[in-house]
Parts: sequence; C-alpha cells; structure tokens
Amino acid sequence: MIAIKRAAEPEVLQKHKGKWNRARHIPPHDCVDPCREGVRPEEHLAFDDEIIRAKNESATGLRTIQKYGLSRETLDLKRIRRLQSLLKVVDAIKDRMIESGRKTLTSEELSLLRSFAQPDAPFSSMCGCYLETHGF
Repeated sequence: MIAIKRAAEPEVLQKHKGKWNRARHIPPHDCVDPCREGVRPEEHLAFDDEIIRAKNESATGLRTIQKYGLSRETLDLKRIRRLQSLLKVVDAIKDRMIESGRKTLTSEELSLLRSFAQPDAPFSSMCGCYLETHGF
C-alpha cells in the first residue's frame, strides 16, 4: 500500500529515524516569533479558512510554516474545529440581528467576536484573519 501525504509535508517535515521531524535546519531567528517585540505574524502568515499560507510569498512566513510544521493535517483539523466554533457564534449573532431588525453589532457581540482573536485564544491569528476578511 502506498502512503499518501499532503503535498506540503515533504517540504515541511524531514524524516528521521522513521518519524517526521520539524525542519531543524531552519534557524528560529529566520522565522516569525510572535513573542519578539515589534513582530507582526499577520505580515507573514495568512489563512484560507483553516489552511495556513505565507502571505505574499513571504520567505519568513514560508520558513515559519516549514520550521514548526504549521501545515500538518492535525493542526488543520484543530483549526477547522476552532473555526466552526467561531462560525456558530457568528450565525447566532446574525440570527439575533435579523430577529431584532438590527444592521449593526452590539458592543457585547463585537467583544465576543473579538475574543476569538485575542492573543491568548487558540488559533487567534486565524480567527482574526477570518473576522477581518468578513468585516468584523
């Protein structure tokens, strides 16, 4: 049987002793470090729904994805779940807006949506990208 791997996997991970390891040859200082002052991950990384990609073919973004294996299928699945949670909230808010005849979000609704993009929230960059793309 032939194992089928995602197209990005051979570039992202290296096989070592029968296991896929992160690209150790890429120095961390060549990657996005969200803890470093003045670093803005959104300048180098973007999302198409749950799929991470380098923004504008950013070399730093590409190296970050490779170094840390950010395009792994397991992470994609976790991002899908998080995005589904966000979409449930968005749908509930839209339903309330329709029921009440409103065209704008309340401050509480906006705060709830923005909580998904807070730095300590899971997959905050992806959620922030989604909210920005969809006008929230």
